[in-house]
Formats: sequence, structure tokens, C-alpha cells
Amino acid sequence: MTQPASPQVDEPLPVVLAGAHGYGRLHRDNLARLTAAGQVRVVGVCDPKPLAGEELAALGGPPQSPDLAKLLEQTRPTITIVSTPIHTHVGLALTAVRAGSHVLLEKPPAPSLAGFRQLTTAFKEHGRVCQVGFQSCGSAALEAVRRLVADGAIGRVRGIGAAGAWVRDGRYYARAPWAGRRRLGAGEVVDGVLTNPLAHAVATALRLDGSDREEDVATVEPELYRAHDIEADDTACVRIGTTRGTTVTVAATLCAERNSPPYVVVHGDRGRITLRYTDDQVLLERDGHPPEESVHPRTDLLENLVAHLGHGSALLSPLERSGGFMRVVEEIRTAPEPTPLPPEFWRTDTSGAAPRRVIPGISALVEASAARLSLFSELDAPWAARGRPRTVHIAGDSTAAAKPASAAPMAGWGMALPLFLGRDLAVANHARDGRSSLSFLAEGRLDALVDTLRPGDLVLIQFGHNDQKAEDPTRYTDPATTYRHHLLRLVAAVRAARAVPVLLTPVERRSFGPDGSAQQTHGPYAETARSVAAEEQVALIDVQAASHALWQQLGPEASKDAFLWLGPGDHPNHPRGAQDDTHVRSRGAIEIARLVARGLRAAGLLAPADVRRLEDEDIPESGLTWEQEPPR
Repeated sequence: MTQPASPQVDEPLPVVLAGAHGYGRLHRDNLARLTAAGQVRVVGVCDPKPLAGEELAALGGPPQSPDLAKLLEQTRPTITIVSTPIHTHVGLALTAVRAGSHVLLEKPPAPSLAGFRQLTTAFKEHGRVCQVGFQSCGSAALEAVRRLVADGAIGRVRGIGAAGAWVRDGRYYARAPWAGRRRLGAGEVVDGVLTNPLAHAVATALRLDGSDREEDVATVEPELYRAHDIEADDTACVRIGTTRGTTVTVAATLCAERNSPPYVVVHGDRGRITLRYTDDQVLLERDGHPPEESVHPRTDLLENLVAHLGHGSALLSPLERSGGFMRVVEEIRTAPEPTPLPPEFWRTDTSGAAPRRVIPGISALVEASAARLSLFSELDAPWAARGRPRTVHIAGDSTAAAKPASAAPMAGWGMALPLFLGRDLAVANHARDGRSSLSFLAEGRLDALVDTLRPGDLVLIQFGHNDQKAEDPTRYTDPATTYRHHLLRLVAAVRAARAVPVLLTPVERRSFGPDGSAQQTHGPYAETARSVAAEEQVALIDVQAASHALWQQLGPEASKDAFLWLGPGDHPNHPRGAQDDTHVRSRGAIEIARLVARGLRAAGLLAPADVRRLEDEDIPESGLTWEQEPPR
């Protein structure tokens, strides 16, 4: 990596270093460099183990104390660096800000979301700033990746993966009482692979997506494992759903055969961009082009903090932009204890300076997780346990709703959706015949749906058919006003329950013009759904466009086989026949469900292991089940 020239300040800023050993050694070297450059001067060192001799002299021989509050009162620094054990971060940072100091705080900023919120409140109240030590955020490579994505270099983003495979031996966990712990006494530590050593993988992936604030993260699905005899995890993966609709999957281990550079990869439908964030290297691979590699400069976070205080430069890693990462920390903190791997799945390597445990094949598994956006359990790792099933909920009208046996062969596409989903996904169909967005809300159905939601569930929202009924004031909505308002209300309620809203445009009716071309009948309603999805950064499945294309492909006659078109005597439930251009029968329900499942996968809301049979043209209609009583 390369360092840009140091910014010039009027006079060196006074700095106190809390935590002079361990990672603090790197801060000492950096402070010596910046002192020589005239940027800072070290006015105090706080550590239970004092520096001696040349170590202290290299910093200018400042006073030392194990008591940070007293040292701050004595020295009045502009900046305090907190590079201490995780469980002390919140207390020491609060001590510093209450003494009037700005803070450079090592990651993770806190071991809990409550502690993080306590910090954000304190810094706002005291008018001070906090820079968090995610060094990768100082790399110009991140902005280079974001520009490539914005310029369409890899097409539409399908998701973001990250992988880290490192080696740590027994000395790593023996170095301190808190190492490898989830808690220490009554305090939280959460020293797991994704929350400490490879935390940058999580933070960098979220930063690239623009989803690094607390409110940007919708769902978190962690899987935690350990080969070592520790309390925390040494091998883990997590799938994060952002409010932008992006799937971010991060996998990491400290039990690899050998160290590998960690990376973040942005997957597009026309290529991918790989960022090796420890080296500031960007690799662009896209269809029809040779690989393009570039290396970018990095700004030191302490220098950036000095420049911010001296000249108003924007902070590169402000505390509030660790909020998304802290949502992940919180879910890992509150998750069940990490699963210990049975001895048959790891081996002890004694070839190094200290014994270490190795999980054979783990590096390849970590890479596969980042490539396929899948959890270890979905990649069929023999030691990986599946988490709780997620549920796909449907809020909509008769085109999606379940049907009673007396209505067969009429079917809603929600009846066919399970045919395309994996075994760890359930479907809860809340759609009801005849409902518009207005009547669905007026009947209290949203409240009933929200009561069943769990974090990580998907909620598919599709209205429009009955919203068009201008003659019925109990159902009609104006597409530009009330329909929009109802969609916003539905989205907000789902997000408040920490589930993931997905907007679907309506199923297109069977309507053909004189020239045999399929007509569009939901224009303003479909367009409103699209605009709300874009404005609110909600995932969208454009069922209207996809079904319109399907009916166009089938044509006026063949499309009748998808809809409820029956001749007299064709079915006992419809002895006089039927010519229904709105409702589909079994075959149509299957095809619409296929479009929905394909859309969920394309949007990155479902992993490859979550879907099945998308290309199977022989899905039997017998897979649908009609209810004995009509849904109420």
C-alpha cells in the first residue's frame, strides 16, 4: 500500500495512547512517524504495563499512568487512541469523550449494540468525533470499486461475498485472558473470527454496498463453529440482508492450512470485482475483456482524524458508519453458543512454533461461500448445522391466494411457490381473494401478518388488481397517492419487524390486441410499485413485465392453458365452462411462481441452495394442494 503525503497542520495535536502493547505497538510506530512529520505529539501513555527505556523515548518520553481519567485530566489531549481489549472499549472511550477528547477507537468499537449506541449518544452530546480503526476504510480502493459498480462495469449487482482464511495457533488464544472469549465475568467480549480478527471483511463488504449504518441492515444469519477449545467461534459465516436488497455473505476461519489474503468480491451479472483489502488491490473480471488489476493508495486513519480536526476533511471511518457492522456483532453476540466441531473434522498440526488446529478443506469452503453467497450448511459441510427455517410470506390478492377445493382448477401462484423453494424455506400465504392494498390494511391483515414475522423472513407484497376498481370505494386506490401510501406503510411495517420487504408488480391479465400482441393493463399501478421500490431501496420483482412477456410468447390461444379457460363439462366445479382472463389455473400458477422464485434468486434474496427446479419444464400440477375450506 502507499501513503499519501501528510496534511500540514498549524501545530502538532496532543495525543494520549491508551493501550501500548499488543496492537498498540503499531500505534506507537505510527505516532513516532507522525511526530517526526509534525502532525502530533504524544503527551501521555496509559497501560497497566508501563513502557520502558527506548520504547518510551521513541514517543518523546511522555508521562505514563494506568489511570486514564487522571492522565487525561493532567494532559488534556485533543485525541485519545483507545487500543485496548474489546471489553474495555466502551468504558475508556466514554472516559475520553467526557474529558473533552476526540477518539480513535480500535475495532470492534463495542462488544454489544447497546454499548455502541451509548457511545454514539455520548459523542453527540459532547460535540466530539470518534474514528473507528477499520483501516480498510482509508483505502482509495473502496471508492474505485464503487465507481466501477456505478458505471455498470459488471452489470447489475447480484450480491457481495467476502472470505478470510487465516492461521492462528495456540499462542493466539493464550496471549490474554479475554482472547477467544464471548464474555469475561459479567462483561461482553465477543472475540470471534468475524467480530475481531477478520472484522474488516464484514465492515468492508457493508461499506462497498453503502449499507454500513445501523439502519441499513435488515437481517443477519450467523453460523458459528469452533475447532479450538475456546468459548467464541474460530470459524464462522454470516449472511446479511440489507435494506437496499443486497445479500452480503462473509465466511472466515482461523483454522486454515495456510494464510491467504482476505478479500471482498462484488458479483454482477456481467462480471465481478475482487478487492484484496489488506493490499488495496482491485481486480476487475468481466465478460469479453481481459482482467484489469489496479493498486490504490491508503490514508492513515489517525492522519485523517488530524486533517478532520485541522481542516475539516471528512472522516473516513466515523463511528456511525460502524452501525451496520455492530448489527452483525449483536446477532453473533446473542446467537446460540458456537458449535464445537467433533475431532474427526479437524487435526492438530505440530509443525510450527505452537500446536494449531486445522479444518481440512476449510479454505475452499470459505471461498465457495463467498462465491455462491451461501452459508456453510447450504454447502453441505458435514459438520455444519442448519439454522431455523426462514419463511416467505405473501401479502396480496386472489392472483396469489390459496384456493378452496371447490374453486379448482383455479389456483394462486402462492400455492405453487413451495415447488421452487428449498427445504429450509416455508411459505405463509396471507393473500386473500378480492383484496386491494386498501382493504387488506382496513381489515387489520397487516397487523396479523407482522405478528407472525421473525427476523430474516421475506414478505412479498403484491397488490393492484382490485386497487383498480374505481366503482368500489372500499377497495379503490389512486395509483399516485393512496396506492403509493399503502405500499410505503406495508414496507415500513415489515422493516420494523426486521423482516425483508419485497415489492411485486401485479400479474398481467390475459389481454391481446387485434394484432395478437399482449396488452398491458396495470400501467400506473405497476409503475408506482417500481418507483416506490427504487425510492425506498426495496427489492422489486417485476412480475407484470415478466408475465406480459410470457403471455406474448404463448400468444392468444396457448395462453388460455395458463388461465381459467374451460369448456362446458371440462371440470365439475365449472360445469358451464369459464373464460377468466385474470385468474390462472394450475399451469399458470406454476409459471408465475417460477417467475417469482427466479426473481428472488436474481435479487440475491435467496441463495442457490434456497431454490430448485427453476429450469424444470415438467413440474407436475399434482404438486398443488387445494384447501377444503376457503381461506378467511
